[in-house]
Amino acid sequence: MNKSPIKQKLNLLKKTTIFTQLKNEELLIIAENSEIINFNENDIIYETGSSARELYIITSGEVLITKTTSDNNKIDLARFIAGECFGELDLFNDTIRTTDAVSLKNSSLLIFPKKDMSLKDVLRMHPSLSAQILHKFLILIANRIRNTNKLISEKTPWIEDLKKQLHRDKLTGLFSKTFLEDELEEIIDKNSDDLCIIAIKPDNFKEINDEYGHEKGDMALKFLANHISLLPGDNCYVIRYRGDEYIIILTNEDRTKATNLADNIRTSISATSIKDITDGKDFFIKVSIGISCKSGKDIKGNELIKTAFSNMVEAKNLGGNRIVCR
Repeated sequence: MNKSPIKQKLNLLKKTTIFTQLKNEELLIIAENSEIINFNENDIIYETGSSARELYIITSGEVLITKTTSDNNKIDLARFIAGECFGELDLFNDTIRTTDAVSLKNSSLLIFPKKDMSLKDVLRMHPSLSAQILHKFLILIANRIRNTNKLISEKTPWIEDLKKQLHRDKLTGLFSKTFLEDELEEIIDKNSDDLCIIAIKPDNFKEINDEYGHEKGDMALKFLANHISLLPGDNCYVIRYRGDEYIIILTNEDRTKATNLADNIRTSISATSIKDITDGKDFFIKVSIGISCKSGKDIKGNELIKTAFSNMVEAKNLGGNRIVCR
């Protein structure tokens, strides 16, 4: 860790757009309460789960911001180069980070405020200037947000591609658990009447992995995905939830139709041999299915998921290859 003289920090701050409207005495406060840290290539700058309350200015090098999805895939969100800054909103929130930042090459970053401090601490030490600094910061950040929103609007295809990466399971092509976490409540709000959750899990999937290996297991997961997504109509979302577990969100359908659909899926899967996967030997996958329904009730999405999975576990405990809907 190398601290830069105040003059060098002031020169860096004056060249950064977010600080250009601050007066010299205000910039001096920022400089005195910031530090320059050098990072080697591939060094971690911050990680998911850490406290977010700093603003970063890249004086040299390059930084990559990534997010880890629910299925442990890393998605690149942004790259910043010398002269750019990031983390403006973190100054005011002191929240927990949901992204990682890594130095792509040997890099030097000016960090404000310095370690073990927050923006509130800095303003508390300089009450006579705190109101002006805070007011200008808010204006500058508001402008930055407006410009960012405009950029996002202009780059809609890029944003849509990013959402597809986050919301699609790479193995099966189905929606991912991230999609479910991000969109379920909105889907429920839009379908205020009938909505059902169908949770599906194979009873004998472990036998495939144990006897034929994980590569054949992945092929079996794709087989399940194809069958599960083949039968529902347009009014549904099919999700690979985790591992060998699948979820169907069925909108505008009641409990009876959800049960009929689930039974069609169960019988279709159990009647189809996967001998092309299991080296020519007949193998039939059996599934346990649990169903929960909203039916006009005011209920949260996580409660519907929990109930559907509880019913699915009960179906498996009763011997499997059956449906439980309560």
